[in-house]
Amino acid sequence: MKRWFVRGVAAMLVAAGLNSCVTMDPAVAAAIAKRDAQIAVEPLGDYYIGRRYHVPDTRFWGYLRKPRQSWEDAQLVIMDEWSVQVPDRLPEAEAIPAHGFDNNREYYVYGSYTSKAAYDPNSDLTLPVFKPTKFVMKDGEPGFLFSPNQIYRSDAVSLQPRGGVPRASTPISTGR
Repeated sequence: MKRWFVRGVAAMLVAAGLNSCVTMDPAVAAAIAKRDAQIAVEPLGDYYIGRRYHVPDTRFWGYLRKPRQSWEDAQLVIMDEWSVQVPDRLPEAEAIPAHGFDNNREYYVYGSYTSKAAYDPNSDLTLPVFKPTKFVMKDGEPGFLFSPNQIYRSDAVSLQPRGGVPRASTPISTGR
């Protein structure tokens, strides 16, 4: 066998072993359990829960999940704004950047996924396209998205569910 293959397999086994030994901070576990309990009693219906996730220079809108679905299963989406604009679509002014003012706000989002995917060149991600019909503010300060100890970065796609986005931290290219 090739040495690089053996080393790669050995590194994966070591990483897997180390990951299984890591325990979660009790305060983090309690916060996640509390949030999961709130999600478990959400009313079912024909809508999505959307969390605005703004990273400058990207084209995606944020994460969507169905009621009672974990944020771990949410999808990062690009919005099709032909019929309804996203809530932060305000006139841009050089002195007052309006785009993304609603970062981390939570919405009830009505609409449906299209059969299309769109490529965001600045994040190098191909994402599903969602066509909204209505946005209703759910919570202006909903707290953490995936884990209380995750850190938001404005220069990378840093908030991600396990397996939700193909990279651990996708740096943003401004194209400038």
